[in-house]
Amino acid sequence: MQTRSMSGGRGMVAISFDDYHPLNTKIADLLEQYGLKATFYIETATPEARSQIAELSSRGHEIGCHTIHHPSDMKALHHVEVVSEVEGAKSMIEGITGKPCTTFAYPRGRFNDDVVEIVRRAGFTHARTTHVLKTEWDDPLRMPTTVHLYDGRKEYNERDWSSLSRFYMEHVIKNGGTFSVWGHASEIERDRMWERLDYLLAFIKKSIV
Repeated sequence: MQTRSMSGGRGMVAISFDDYHPLNTKIADLLEQYGLKATFYIETATPEARSQIAELSSRGHEIGCHTIHHPSDMKALHHVEVVSEVEGAKSMIEGITGKPCTTFAYPRGRFNDDVVEIVRRAGFTHARTTHVLKTEWDDPLRMPTTVHLYDGRKEYNERDWSSLSRFYMEHVIKNGGTFSVWGHASEIERDRMWERLDYLLAFIKKSIV
């Protein structure tokens, strides 16, 4: 997982986006305007997704594993199917990028201990969940996040993600930890959040070393 140090050197920031979407390249354009890079967790099933993996990797973004077919619930799959989804996607990504793939994101955030063990045995050192409002974690294979770029999270108690981002970034700058922000291009497009994303990236740029 790619991270950058924040002002004061105590905290870190991590940016990631999930799923193949044609507008992932628009997100990459915005990131690069501010000299930022992200981890893109992209499933490998389609030629379009594999082409995008190659492009984003060539532009310096990290490609994380998100399985081959993005199953709706990995807990419901047979052990052999989970192994195939995890190891198969990892092999594809490494073959496309020519780089090690060491970070994983659980599709829809659904996993159990057996899935985690398969991810570990496949050689991943980090795996990201969809849990929010956290800046610290104990287990790198069950990493929570801080802010999901989606206002409808029940955990937000009707607060918007923009104000939560500012609050948690200031907290991390002061107290340490990692501000981990993530989203989906599909949600950003659907909810017309491009301007808000641009503002967040500008704020991140001003806050990093």
